[in-house]
Amino acid sequence: MLTVKIRSLIAGAILILFNTSIFAAEAVNITYGYHPYWTGGWNGVIIKHKELHKKYLPPGSTVKFEAHLTGPPMVNALLADKMQIGTMGDLPSLVATTKRNIADIRLVSTPMFSSEGE
Repeated sequence: MLTVKIRSLIAGAILILFNTSIFAAEAVNITYGYHPYWTGGWNGVIIKHKELHKKYLPPGSTVKFEAHLTGPPMVNALLADKMQIGTMGDLPSLVATTKRNIADIRLVSTPMFSSEGE
């Protein structure tokens, strides 16, 4: 059951996070911030090491993966347009979306809970 959830999470993250680039005619450069030390951020580690993003981006595209200890530095990078995608906890994500006058930040969410309550 957990394996199915992980596969679904990875597939969904790839499709959602990189969907804006699927139809791009030219190569794109994306910076992806994630928490490699937090269970919710493992999708960044998996996408990076399995190179899953290459299937969905135009040829010649690059993805720079940046490991972060906390969410606030990722929020700052998103607001400054130094990062295009960030995998972080709920509070930094919500704070980022309140800054619409600074940057157009969209929130994509995947709940992190199990039916067993773990």
